[in-house]
Amino acid sequence: MSTILLPRPASGRTRSTLGTLARIEARRFARHPLFLFGAVLGLWAATTTRDEVSPSVFDYPAGPAFFVGLLGFVVAYRLTTSTRTSAEAVDGCPVATPVRTAALALACLVPFAAGTVIAALEFGLVRSAALPVNAWGTYGNVDSAMILLVGPAVMCLGGPLLGVAAGRWVRFPGAALLLAALLVAGSMLAGFATMETALPADSVAMRVAHVLTPYTVFGSTAGESQFAPADRAVVSYTGSPAWYVAYLVCLTGLALVAALLSGAEGGLRRRLHRLAMVLTLSAVGCLAFAALGGNQAPMLTQHDGTTVVRVPAG
Repeated sequence: MSTILLPRPASGRTRSTLGTLARIEARRFARHPLFLFGAVLGLWAATTTRDEVSPSVFDYPAGPAFFVGLLGFVVAYRLTTSTRTSAEAVDGCPVATPVRTAALALACLVPFAAGTVIAALEFGLVRSAALPVNAWGTYGNVDSAMILLVGPAVMCLGGPLLGVAAGRWVRFPGAALLLAALLVAGSMLAGFATMETALPADSVAMRVAHVLTPYTVFGSTAGESQFAPADRAVVSYTGSPAWYVAYLVCLTGLALVAALLSGAEGGLRRRLHRLAMVLTLSAVGCLAFAALGGNQAPMLTQHDGTTVVRVPAG
C-alpha cells in the first residue's frame, strides 16, 4: 500500500490569499453605508462642535468613539457573519476560518484610520481654541492627548475588532444591536459613575468601575456634574488616562485573539491561548494602574485653584 504525501500549502500562497481577502473586506467596510454615515457624522461633529456649543472638552471623544467605533462594531459584525461567500472570490479554493478572520481584522484598519483622522482633527481644533485656563482640569499635555486623541483612535480599532469576534461567536437575530446597546449602557454607567453613585466616588470599587468599560469620561464642567455652582469650573474624575489607554490596547488585543480562536486548531490555537493569557494579565495590571493612579478623588478646578471634591454616597 503506497503512501501519498500531500504538499504543505506554501506560506507565500497563504499571504497572497490573506492579502486578497483583506483588500476585499477593506473595500466592503469602506463602502458600507453605516460606516460612511458614521464617518460623515464624526467629521461633522469634529468641525462644528466648539467650546461655545459643548461646555466641556471631555465631551469630544464621544464623537469618534460612537460614530466610528460603535457603528464600526455593528458593521464589522455584519461583515463577519456574511463572509461564508467571500472566499468564493478567491479562485474557488477553501480558505481556513482564521485566514478569513485575519482578513476581516485587517479591514478594521479602515475605521481605525477614519477615527484617527477625526480624533486628530478634534484635538487640533480644541488645542488651538481659546479655552479657559482651567478647561483641562488637572490633566496636562500627555493626559489631554490620551483623552482626546490616542484613546478615541484605539476605540475606533477595538470596536470593529470586537465586532469581528462577536460575529464569529455570537449569532442570533438582532445580536449586533443588542450587544451595541449593552456596550453603550455599560460605558455610560461606568463613565459617569463619579457623578451618580451608591458608593463614595473615591472608593476603590468606584475607581475601578470608572475605568472598567471600553469607554469612559474623565471630566466635565461643574454645571453638568452639579459639584459646584461656579461657572466654567471643571471637575476631573478619578483614574489615570494613560494607563486607561494601555488597558484599552490590551482589550483590543483580546478582541483580536478571541476572533482568531474561532476555527483555530493545533499549534495556532495553543499560541492564541498563551497570547490571551498574557493579554489578560496585562489588562488586569493596566486596569489596576488606571484605577489606582491619577486622581484618587474628583478634583474641582477653578480659576483660583484646585480642590478635592468630596462626593457623598447616594
